[in-house]
Amino acid sequence: MMRLHKNLIEEISPDLLSSLNNLQTFDASDNHIRTLPTELFRGTSNLILLHLSRNKIRTFPEALLNKLELLEDLDLSNNFLETIPKFALNDLVSLRRLFFG
Repeated sequence: MMRLHKNLIEEISPDLLSSLNNLQTFDASDNHIRTLPTELFRGTSNLILLHLSRNKIRTFPEALLNKLELLEDLDLSNNFLETIPKFALNDLVSLRRLFFG
């Protein structure tokens, strides 16, 4: 579990999670994140819960969530996203809850 919420984070390093292959929960909500590196979640195939709400995210890389087949809970609410790329959620076969808006 990694909880980084309410830390005034503006940027996330692309390799932040690279060695955390057993990570199941990542919460970076309530920050000032504007962009998400495409490779951020590579190697985190056990991720179940991902919360990125209440940030300043404007764009969503199409390959960001590739291979996250176990992800059940995704919260992208209260950002500046207008769209999510057409195939961005294709690998999320276990997704049960999606918050966007």
